[in-house]
Amino acid sequence: MGLRRHHARARLDGDPGGAATVYLGLLLIIIGTGLLKPNISTMVGKLYEGQDDARRDAGFSIFYMGINIGSLAPFLVGWLGEKVNWHAGFGAAAVGMAIGLAQYVLGSRHLRGVGDVPGHRLTPDERRTFVRYVAAGLAVAAVVVAILAGIGELTVDAVTVALTVLALVVPAVYLGYLLRSHEVTEDERARLRAYVWLFVGAAVFWMIYDQAPGPLNVFADEHVDLNFFGWRMPTSWTQNINPILIICFAGVFAWLWTTRFGRRVSTPQKFAFALVMVGLSFVVMSMAAAAADGGRVTIAWLVAVYLLQVFGELSLSPVGLSVTTRLAPHAFASQMMGVWFLATAAGDAVGGQVARLEDAWGDVAYFLTLGLFTIVAGAALFAFVRSLRRLMGEEHAPPATGGP
Repeated sequence: MGLRRHHARARLDGDPGGAATVYLGLLLIIIGTGLLKPNISTMVGKLYEGQDDARRDAGFSIFYMGINIGSLAPFLVGWLGEKVNWHAGFGAAAVGMAIGLAQYVLGSRHLRGVGDVPGHRLTPDERRTFVRYVAAGLAVAAVVVAILAGIGELTVDAVTVALTVLALVVPAVYLGYLLRSHEVTEDERARLRAYVWLFVGAAVFWMIYDQAPGPLNVFADEHVDLNFFGWRMPTSWTQNINPILIICFAGVFAWLWTTRFGRRVSTPQKFAFALVMVGLSFVVMSMAAAAADGGRVTIAWLVAVYLLQVFGELSLSPVGLSVTTRLAPHAFASQMMGVWFLATAAGDAVGGQVARLEDAWGDVAYFLTLGLFTIVAGAALFAFVRSLRRLMGEEHAPPATGGP
């Protein structure tokens, strides 16, 4: 696995023109994702204003199922990329995005005006301050890139380390700003303190979960038997296991949150359960790596891993979207959804750096160590459920015995 990652970095580092197009493509994806994901999630939350928390969680579970229908793209994009060429694969993805944009424009009347007007318009002073900060940030970034390029250190590794630091600093600074803001009431500040711990838990979750396209996908390619009756399934298709399972179980979890459990299972409990599930998935991965031992194992191992991760994801991701809209300070409601996605950014960034340890530790030790670490994090979150519920102001919360 390490040799493959080394060759990929070497190709980009040795081809400045190719690296530039990759970075440009990633920048456009970042901008598009930043404009889409926080806003559409906020709009879903506004559709459930005035309704109880369980119904809101269920609504986000259904919304999440819709997202994962789009995640089945590797069936086409992956096949074209592996069997034809990646120009065709990425081109097909672009066509799909265009179709999505067209259906949104044509169907937006069904949203009943949700999202048409900003919840908090910037004052002229706030707008000028925002522009100054953005300009300063871009200038600093340009200087850093120029210096690295000048000394020959503008490598993939250098860029990823810089982005990892940025992914950790930005949410820490912004959450600190919110906790001190005069526009946040004392009740909202208490809920924000609880949200910080949920944010950390989510970052740990995504650190493990989003290694699927990396170490798990490479493991599928090198150590999983993908042959069926003489036909070898494209490795990229293993990435479809997760969205297929989400589509199958999203309705089940929506029913659990509204009918079976309702208010009896709190948000912190759902987050803690999610951490335990994703930790167990890596424990199973360590067992699969041990069973492979230089050979290949059945795809059933991957299905079991992704099933555990899906149970965790459906307990954390749509619930996290829901709780963000609920705990957000009134003056920063839309911005808080962006903060929620920073948890994914922080977790992914750290996970990308942690993945370097796999080469030194080996697959078994790597998966087992991360799995046990995440299970311990889930157990710690379970221990502070009472305190977090008190800070969040959830009804019928039992008295706290201590907390974060």
